[in-house]
Amino acid sequence: MRYRDERALLRDIKTRLFKPIYLLTGGDDYLKTTYRVRIIAAATKRETSGFNLTVFSGERLDLNELFGALTTLPLMGGRRCVVVEDFFAERLHEDDLPGWEAILTDIPAETVLLLCQPTPPEKTKQKAAERFYKLIDKAGGAVATLNGRKGGDLVRFVVHHCEAAGATISTEAARHLIERVGDDMATLQSECDKLSAHAGGGEVTISAIDTLSPATIEADVYRMCRHLIAGDLQKALAILDDLWALRTPTGLIISALGSGLGDLYRAKVGQEKGRTQADIVADFEYRHEFRVRNALRDARPLQKAHIAGAMAAVLEADWLIKTTSIDDRTLLEQAVVRASAALRGRMLP
Repeated sequence: MRYRDERALLRDIKTRLFKPIYLLTGGDDYLKTTYRVRIIAAATKRETSGFNLTVFSGERLDLNELFGALTTLPLMGGRRCVVVEDFFAERLHEDDLPGWEAILTDIPAETVLLLCQPTPPEKTKQKAAERFYKLIDKAGGAVATLNGRKGGDLVRFVVHHCEAAGATISTEAARHLIERVGDDMATLQSECDKLSAHAGGGEVTISAIDTLSPATIEADVYRMCRHLIAGDLQKALAILDDLWALRTPTGLIISALGSGLGDLYRAKVGQEKGRTQADIVADFEYRHEFRVRNALRDARPLQKAHIAGAMAAVLEADWLIKTTSIDDRTLLEQAVVRASAALRGRMLP
């Protein structure tokens, strides 16, 4: 069985109706760590976890030892949990699979096997991982892909975490925090703790977020794009000055600027084709709806050809940075100035 998000996993934990095997994979370390802890806690009694919990390293795993741990009866009743850390399904050889199949199909009803995959398989190795995933399916287990929360679920995570830390935060401020620091849940948890402590039992405000939470480069470049759209070139260049002073790599600045303009272009095309926000999110597999929502708002007064001209200025700067010895700072400033002019229909040489 495949769990594409955390809801089915949460249901199993709450009902304690466990599958014999769980493999946790996906790109969100916070969720994988959280559900590793929750499965262990729910599958074993606290007072017997020292007897009924066994942890192996996937790097030095002996299948005979694993089988022995899985078939050992739990002490004092309850359930056993056997965990394999640092498990990489894609690294298994074809010859390893029969041994694994024999183990997976013979797990006692009172035992849960938890396989923890640190990183999802690369695309080139996905087929190798799928061979093992099918063995889990056959044995009645579940492969849970945890890629983080998005949209309203992520906003609710921020609101809930601030409340748990003794503060309050509005939906608007929660969205602003996500836009500013990114969608990594571990980072958001840390920022919620810091902001809640600063609020001292009160409300976490947008002003406090701007003061205390460092913006990602994407958030800074997004503000730069907003100033370019508004025709405020000086403010856009001031943000570039700040990024340069922080020694932000040139490639990251160019990439983020191109990505922001790309959002505008896709939004504009979507508007012309009558596509909705949800359509654009699905068409281009956006992780977060706010990028599309903001781009649809900002693209409305712009012309598609002008956005394309701004993108061309950034692409040319990227090519010059990679192929010439011209000073990076000069090329970045030229890109920002030329993009600003292009958005207003003027092409500079």
